[in-house]
Amino acid sequence: MTVFIGFGKLAQAVLHLIPEDRQVRVFSRTKEKVVEACQGDSRITWIEREDLVEHKDIWLFLPKDEVASFIKENKSFFHPQTSIYVTATAVMRKDIESLLPERGNAVPCKFVTQADQLRKDKEGLVIVDSADTDDAEAVKQFLGDRFSVLEGAEEDVLSVNKAATKAAIEAVTTMEKDLRKQGIDEKMIRHAASQIIPGVIRAYLDGELGGFGKQVIKEIEENET
Repeated sequence: MTVFIGFGKLAQAVLHLIPEDRQVRVFSRTKEKVVEACQGDSRITWIEREDLVEHKDIWLFLPKDEVASFIKENKSFFHPQTSIYVTATAVMRKDIESLLPERGNAVPCKFVTQADQLRKDKEGLVIVDSADTDDAEAVKQFLGDRFSVLEGAEEDVLSVNKAATKAAIEAVTTMEKDLRKQGIDEKMIRHAASQIIPGVIRAYLDGELGGFGKQVIKEIEENET
């Protein structure tokens, strides 16, 4: 059985999308939240740290700053051949390899996503950085059909997630600043940011922009020449 360490938004989104027959044991700082989730989802059960040794597949859904400390503090509870699937975008394999049991395996398994959007879209993209193709296949088998699993470099995922996050924040903050200068109502600005921006991006990627969007592209292209 697979173990999840951490029960934040990404872990919960993944649990929401994996096949119904997957059983997952969860260890988290907030046991109460996990126990409450167990009541609504029979696939989830709490696990004590002493029982981690019984399971070889452990997925770390922890913030960057908590990954190394968790491994150091709990290494003695791991199975000697534990595979640690690391989801924190900014934690590289080289950062934790030396912390694992001698026969342990660190598998960077990075989600190209934002947790809330993943749950909303009901589909995701995962990049597995491993020289062993069996690792990518294991991830694919566990996550199921709602996830596309590709082999790639974890550094590329960090670059993409950083660039996308920066572009999104710049887009919304620039729009807010410009519209506030015009005295536009705050509710209208917020609604535009939450609905128009993601909607236009989706339409652009799908090649389904309407006349207004196409005109904006034309104006952008003309300004670049």
